[in-house]
Amino acid sequence: MKSLKNFKAIFIGAVLAVAVLFLGGTYFKYYNLGVTMERSVKTVSDNNKVVLNTYTTKVQEVAQVPTMYKQDLKDIIKSTFEGRYGQDGSQAVFQMIKEQNINPDPTMYRQIQQVMESGRNDFKTSQQQLVDVTQNYKASLDYAWSGFWLNLAGYPKINLDDYKILVTDEVDAKFKSGKDEVIQLNK
Repeated sequence: MKSLKNFKAIFIGAVLAVAVLFLGGTYFKYYNLGVTMERSVKTVSDNNKVVLNTYTTKVQEVAQVPTMYKQDLKDIIKSTFEGRYGQDGSQAVFQMIKEQNINPDPTMYRQIQQVMESGRNDFKTSQQQLVDVTQNYKASLDYAWSGFWLNLAGYPKINLDDYKILVTDEVDAKFKSGKDEVIQLNK
């Protein structure tokens, strides 16, 4: 009889120990999941800022080149003509000269287009990453089991509404109205 009571006590103690270990392990697993998810959201959001800043800065820097080129071209043409004809220009009554003028280099404009396209593609990728990690975190919060444990651990600790994707006013208006329009290249 005594050994049966000891067996019951040991069995109940073992079941309680396993339950405590299971519940404690589950709590820490989901607490750590919350930390990982929130850090991912913040990291991807910060990465979005870096990508957008880099893209914007590159475009601004590259866009300065045509202006510099234009000014340099003016200076070259002016010094060429002044060197050829003097400071007051040609004073001849009749002059038959075939000039070979310098043409602007269109590759600069192509380079700006390439920087813009590449930057937009990089930013699109980083925005998609933000959407993915945010949605995965929201799903974990909404699932019955993980949501229970994440809420028990005090998650979410960040306001997920603070981590938005960036869109133009036109895109935002289209989604609000539910209507799209054809892009007009020539207006």
